[in-house]
Amino acid sequence: MSVTAGCGTDYAPGMLLRTAVTAFTLVTILAGAIRAGAEGPSPGPAKTVLFVCEHGAARSVIAAAHFNREAEARHLPYRAIARGSVAQEQPSAATVKGLQVEGLTARPAKPEQLTAADVESAARVVTLGCDISKITPAKADRWDDVPAPSDDYAAARRVIDGHVAALLAELEAPRP
Repeated sequence: MSVTAGCGTDYAPGMLLRTAVTAFTLVTILAGAIRAGAEGPSPGPAKTVLFVCEHGAARSVIAAAHFNREAEARHLPYRAIARGSVAQEQPSAATVKGLQVEGLTARPAKPEQLTAADVESAARVVTLGCDISKITPAKADRWDDVPAPSDDYAAARRVIDGHVAALLAELEAPRP
């Protein structure tokens, strides 16, 4: 038995299916290549940007959430984590609520204590109003001008956004 395809050509039933599968596979491969070209080369494994605030419950969490959203949108090979120099038990309620309104999630769900290993594995370390010199002598960028989110979330967010934008521009800039 054979099947006639529009132009009078006869195909065995299995051959028609194989031709359709091959065409679909080719289109899928080409679409992936076009998408990859539009997005640029694959960035490889993500490098860590470490944000540290005193309790690991507010400033660093906001900074990491906004950094991650922007880095992902720009296809940068960086991902941020938040830690506390003296981690508290629960995340800040103002931070959790503020991030939820913005469609973001407070991570980690429970503040985590900064360790020397966190610092050693980070490509960049940023402190937000705290001193980490007793934990590590590592050099860190200092964002000491961020107000407490519990006092004014919007103000804290504006200052953090300005710093995050500058950091992302620096990380995005071609290196000589």
